[in-house]
Amino acid sequence: MAYLTTIEDRFDSRVTSRCNLQVLRLVYDKLDAEHKEMLLNSAFGDLYKFRDNMQISCKLLHALLFMRIKSPVHDEVWFRVGDANVRFGFSDFTLITGLNPGIENDFVKDIPSDRRLAAEYFGGGKKAVKPNQLKAAFKHHAKNEEDRYKLGLALIYECVLRCKKPTTSIDMKILQVVDNLDLVNKYPWGRSSYDYLLHSLTKTMTVKVDHHSF
Repeated sequence: MAYLTTIEDRFDSRVTSRCNLQVLRLVYDKLDAEHKEMLLNSAFGDLYKFRDNMQISCKLLHALLFMRIKSPVHDEVWFRVGDANVRFGFSDFTLITGLNPGIENDFVKDIPSDRRLAAEYFGGGKKAVKPNQLKAAFKHHAKNEEDRYKLGLALIYECVLRCKKPTTSIDMKILQVVDNLDLVNKYPWGRSSYDYLLHSLTKTMTVKVDHHSF
């Protein structure tokens, strides 16, 4: 199979990652003992436990993306490495992260509709909320330890799994999801996180630039 980017069109670049693994430690350290334990046993618990072993090599990823070939499956990324075709798909992602691979629509009925957290901390959520505003609410404005925990879960989702830019608005629906702690560990975080990652991995890399972000 032919590479999607020819060898002649490949280019070097300064590459950065927006995945902020430090947020895992920030959230854990700010919680009380009860909610520390809850985090470790939550859907995001494995991310925290393995945070020190998750090393992101941006230059290696950049080079690997130039080895992409056309995927026979619409939601997978395939690479040609040496003489082998290598695939990365949703099952691989959920196996690595431990995130629930379910279907989001199956849980819509369990999502609170009152937007309480948005009202309490962000003026009802009528204006866009940036990751730094969410971080500030978690660190300084939580009215009780349970709310701090919920805001921390949202912060992990936005800054570790979704890798949001500081200038990009958060997904306000996540504040509704984390407000139901019974839902948190059942919710299919894997699907939305993988779709976002897939979009990042499959962006066209044809313009020669000095900097590339993932």
